[in-house]
Amino acid sequence: MKIVVLTDSSADITTKDARNKGLEIIRFPLIVDNENHIEEETISMEEFTRRMYDGALAKTSQPSVGSLLEKWDELLKEYDHVIYACLSAGISGAYDTALAQSRNYEGKVTVLDTCYVAYPMQILCEEIQAMINAGNTPEEIKEKIESSEKMEAILIPGDLQYLKRGGRISPQAAALANLLKIVPLLLVAEGKIDAYEKVRTTKKAYDVALSYFEERTENYEDYHWYVVHADCEELGKEMQARLAEMTGQNVALEKIFPVIMAHTGPGSFAIGRSKKRV
Repeated sequence: MKIVVLTDSSADITTKDARNKGLEIIRFPLIVDNENHIEEETISMEEFTRRMYDGALAKTSQPSVGSLLEKWDELLKEYDHVIYACLSAGISGAYDTALAQSRNYEGKVTVLDTCYVAYPMQILCEEIQAMINAGNTPEEIKEKIESSEKMEAILIPGDLQYLKRGGRISPQAAALANLLKIVPLLLVAEGKIDAYEKVRTTKKAYDVALSYFEERTENYEDYHWYVVHADCEELGKEMQARLAEMTGQNVALEKIFPVIMAHTGPGSFAIGRSKKRV
């Protein structure tokens, strides 16, 4: 059976890189100051970042049902089956929408609740491809992915104004945090994003993020390690070096793309891990 892996914008990957990896991708719509955009097609990473710094209000939405079905129909002309590695159901309604629509495809589309987001999604998709090459069926792959250990990451926003602007924290909470110089840490785990801890300095925030994984990891070599950043590469490199020193492992450094940056804002970064499956 000829199987293709489809993912979405939340994987933080260009269309060119996706094709080079043998992946297909469907884009989430971006709304920037009430203008509708699709990343790469109508707005570049550079323009999006500049507009965020200039005060634009950015939002995202899941792909329309029509565009999703059109993509599946297009792929099923060439492939026997589509495995759709979708943004975590705990973050977006895209999974529930896709799962409902897949029931009309007579078993030719398998939708995964990955519990993944950002660059780790790329790693997951490559592991799915390896499972396909090893002869696993779509049903077996869905079971392995959804029942196994999920990615974990600690996210540190660069500026609370972006969370406030998007309505993700109240203006009062943002003002109080800025007044007290509080730095919030957010935990990405089990497919959801929740508050983890609040500290008084950025240096302490970085130390706490590293300690989270040091205290919870028995064998560093069992995991993929990564740092993702939104227009703060130098900070990303610093945390990459610290994480590599702590784990003794290779640590990937990757960019956060507009669909995720719309929620975290430029200047944000995260460090994280995901269990190796193959």
